[in-house]
Amino acid sequence: MKCLLSVAALQTKAYIAYVRKQIKEFAVIEFEFEPNVLQITVMGDFLLEDYQAFEEHINYKLRFEGVQDMLFDLRLMTHTSIDVALAEFKFSRTHARQFGKIAVVTTDQWVSWGAWLFNLFAEADLKFFDDIEDARAWLAGYSLKG
Repeated sequence: MKCLLSVAALQTKAYIAYVRKQIKEFAVIEFEFEPNVLQITVMGDFLLEDYQAFEEHINYKLRFEGVQDMLFDLRLMTHTSIDVALAEFKFSRTHARQFGKIAVVTTDQWVSWGAWLFNLFAEADLKFFDDIEDARAWLAGYSLKG
């Protein structure tokens, strides 16, 4: 069964595609800390140096606060590399029991597959979203969709 997108959803996807083209040449990783939740927003190419910065932040949170939920906003990520995938694999094996819920916001099927593979080695509850507010609601324990 085909799902029809609303005009607002199409406009949002078009805007995201436009912004992704504009930021392709650089990367910005933004971290937001909330109690027991780490939000990571990736814009542009997600390279090994960026992943190492992510790893440093999450290791700090895990060491001092324990089990964490994470919210990855990857809608504006344009590219990643094999070395990032290998680092993520090692990280997920090392920290398999240290995550509660992981919400991934993306419109890219390949990113979804990569996150799903990560979850094979972690014992977290992983869910994918098109909308960041739905992801936040799920992490908080309720649903905006009713």
